[in-house]
Amino acid sequence: MIDILLSTYNSEKYLPVQLDSLIAQKENGWRVLWRDDGSTDKTADIYENYAARDKRFVVAAKGYNVGVMHSFELLLGMSNAEYIMFCDHDDVWQPDKISNTLEEMHNAESKYSKETPLLVFGDLKVTDCNLNVIDESFWHYAGIAPEYITCFATLAGANCVTGCTMMINQAAKRVSLPFGRHAMMHDHVIALQVVANGGHLVKNNHVDILYRQHGDNVVGATRNRAGAELVWFRLTHIPAIIKQNMAFVLQARDIMPLGLLEFVKNKMEYKSRRNG
Repeated sequence: MIDILLSTYNSEKYLPVQLDSLIAQKENGWRVLWRDDGSTDKTADIYENYAARDKRFVVAAKGYNVGVMHSFELLLGMSNAEYIMFCDHDDVWQPDKISNTLEEMHNAESKYSKETPLLVFGDLKVTDCNLNVIDESFWHYAGIAPEYITCFATLAGANCVTGCTMMINQAAKRVSLPFGRHAMMHDHVIALQVVANGGHLVKNNHVDILYRQHGDNVVGATRNRAGAELVWFRLTHIPAIIKQNMAFVLQARDIMPLGLLEFVKNKMEYKSRRNG
């Protein structure tokens, strides 16, 4: 069984399309565990109407607002499925999204064993709010190079894992909870925990999610800057860049020791290799 964790907040505009894309999946061995994070619109009514028609849509909890990261943390704690996926309310999954990801997980378990923490992740198609494709690759759009993220210290400052592409096994869940007090986002924390505990990040070469960008994204796709634009951005955002990188270091230190110099060295090497 696969649990698909879905956290919503004021999601009425896009939620039906996402739920329909789950129903259209070729793989049928799944259920959705849903938690609403204190919506004030018709989100709950929409989901509960689907749940009344299809028992695979489970109402796990409706609660007060704790934020997207902790909402997913609560859902993760509720799941006892062999495999766990994470679903954003505003994306669209292609019909073979689950089956492709599950195949990669099975291949990884054959290579490493089911007792090894494993996280399968992949790329996305970036779209506008009407699902018109902006870029065929989120990694290209955002300047992400997963092939150069090869250790904990690099991953700490250069996350390549987008939550809605993830599938983890139970071994990965066991090492991921609870999130540390400096945790910033669930996908990054889980990826760090997997690597820190001897597990593996497994790249899925299928691109099977339409990653919708709109004005209400909690975390979205930021276009990669280069050349003079990049230099100007860095010069005009120095305090914010320092603050963000220190937050990354603290998040990583919740999991295992990480020196500031080691963090900076690995981040600079990653950027050099990515841009070289």
